[in-house]
Amino acid sequence: MHWAVEQLVAVLEPPAGGGDQVDWERVREEYGVMFPADYRSFVETYGGGVIDDYIGISTPPVEGSVYGHLLGDGPFVSGQRHPEGYPYYPDPGGILLWGYSTHGDDAYWHCTSEDPDEWTVLVFTRQVAYGEDHWKPFGGGMVELLLASIRDGRPSPFSDSTSPSAKSVFTSWRDE
Repeated sequence: MHWAVEQLVAVLEPPAGGGDQVDWERVREEYGVMFPADYRSFVETYGGGVIDDYIGISTPPVEGSVYGHLLGDGPFVSGQRHPEGYPYYPDPGGILLWGYSTHGDDAYWHCTSEDPDEWTVLVFTRQVAYGEDHWKPFGGGMVELLLASIRDGRPSPFSDSTSPSAKSVFTSWRDE
C-alpha cells in the first residue's frame, strides 16, 4: 500500500467490500497511460466513489461502476483544449481529469513528467472572485490533496473550503 494511502486509511475508512480491481498493465497497453502509484493504491483500497458527498473520484473502466469513466468519453483526447489553455494528456504538460467536487470543480493531474509519480494536481475552480485565476495548483499528488482536504486543515483548492471533519466518510459506488 502506498504511504499516502496508509495515512488516508487512518482518517477515512475504506469500504467494507474493498476497492476496485483494475488490470493496470492492460490499462497501460490499451490507453497508453500508467497512473501514479498513490492513485493505483487508492483505487485498489477504496475504488470509485465520493468523499463526504463532496469529492468524487473517477476510475478506469470497472464493470458496473458509475465512477469508472476516467478513460471513457471525457477529455482524454490529444489536441483538445480546456478553455483556460492547458492541453490535455497525452500532450506535453497536459492535464488528465481524476475527480471533481459537487460545486463543479474539476481535479486534474498536471502531467509534466514521463514519471506519473511526479505529477502534481491542478484544480479548476468554477467559482472564483473577479480577476482570480480559476486554476489552483497543489504541490503534491492526488492522495496528498485528499489528506490535506480532510485531515490537515490546510486551505483546499476546491471552491468550498471545508473544515476538517471529525469523521470523513467514503461512499463506494457499490453502496449508492
